[in-house]
Amino acid sequence: MTIILTVFYLLDKLKSTATEPDGLPSWFLRLSAPIFAAPLADLINKSIRHSKVPTQWKSSLIKPIPKVASPSSPSDYRPISITSVLSRFTERIITTRYIYPAILSPPPELDFTNQFAFRPTGSTTAALISLYQTITTMLETESYVRVIALDFSKAFDTIRHSQLIDKISELSMPTEINGWIANFLKDRNHTTTFENHTSCSCTINASIVQGSAIGPPAFIITASDLIAKNPDNALNKFADDTYLVIPASNVLTTEDELTIVDNWAAQNNLKLNRSKSKELIFVAPKTKTIISYPPTIQGIERVTELKCLGVTLTANFSFSSHISNIINACSSNLFALYCLRSKGLSNELIHIIFQAATLSRLLYASPFWWGFLAAQDKERLEGFLRRARKAGFYSNGSTFEELCASADQKLFNTILCNSNHLLTPLLPSFNNHVHSTRRNTSNRTFHLSTKRSSLQDKNFITRMILDDARKPI
Repeated sequence: MTIILTVFYLLDKLKSTATEPDGLPSWFLRLSAPIFAAPLADLINKSIRHSKVPTQWKSSLIKPIPKVASPSSPSDYRPISITSVLSRFTERIITTRYIYPAILSPPPELDFTNQFAFRPTGSTTAALISLYQTITTMLETESYVRVIALDFSKAFDTIRHSQLIDKISELSMPTEINGWIANFLKDRNHTTTFENHTSCSCTINASIVQGSAIGPPAFIITASDLIAKNPDNALNKFADDTYLVIPASNVLTTEDELTIVDNWAAQNNLKLNRSKSKELIFVAPKTKTIISYPPTIQGIERVTELKCLGVTLTANFSFSSHISNIINACSSNLFALYCLRSKGLSNELIHIIFQAATLSRLLYASPFWWGFLAAQDKERLEGFLRRARKAGFYSNGSTFEELCASADQKLFNTILCNSNHLLTPLLPSFNNHVHSTRRNTSNRTFHLSTKRSSLQDKNFITRMILDDARKPI
């Protein structure tokens, strides 16, 4: 009965999506959910029990999506696979019921603690918060921290199925689930359609099948055995965006770590692209000592600013460049809204568009960077919001600071309420003072080290705990 209800829910909530290659429209499956839920549940149960995937579910139609504004070569396209709707929500059942729980308790050789993509509580915001927590903690005792943004060429397209299956088999999952995934990847075929031309069918034995529900967790399983050789170094991952963090005292291990990455990439049919990789050296603000920087890494450019998961980072922890970039981009949005209103678009729709396209862009990853903002940058954001309110695009009376505080508290509450949240390990230990009468919004009292720097206090977790402690009893 449980699987029937799950199938019914998935069918009933099915969004409009492409129907290739089986031709079953999503609207038809959604409207027919009461009728088809039981027989489809039986089909899925038998497919899993026998580790057999229907042949129709192994076919994909690839429609290349441009990655740049003016594509000029095949590498400028992303090969998104359109797969069977029934296959996709069967994969979702397997992913949520078996793969994600298995990732919570992996074998020692696989590490998911530093992977923030394609996981229930993962996000770019969480990845950035964790990255800065690592960097600022190192800077407590180090003069600088080297961060190398690694780039892998076509990471999603070249992963060998055989090696992926070997890693999946190491997870604690039922044998029939391992067999089902292996059968899902075996004898897959795809055709490509481009500018009204369709290729012949071709069998594939690599890639994670972009567009499938099982593809995202398949990639993070592939990357789970990429581990820093030196325990004092760190890796931070968001899908194929990988950041190698090395403190000053370990700078001589840099080439060893890059060799490990090169070897891992070769074993997994990937290639580390040094020409697109970047290096940024972080230094604590107001450092008065003269710092002797290490020599540059051959083939990797050293930069003073780094675009990391949509946020511009700088060596001195300033976010002025990031604020300038997002305000400039959002100013273009305001011009578009003026044009739409002149064409007769209602104020209600204008407000919705502003919230979705402009305000969400301004607030992107705000729990990560808000604590590091200088007063003038905060005022620039408040000024932009006042301008939008004056133009009639923003009807909410909240200030930008209040919006950020709300986003902060929402994320912090989520972390406190979920012991499996990816940011839970960043929480400090509890205070066990049984006669403490101080109330706390989270009903917990955390122990923060008294040897923190002002830089550490700007991190999201520390900042939220300090704000919580300052609230009146």
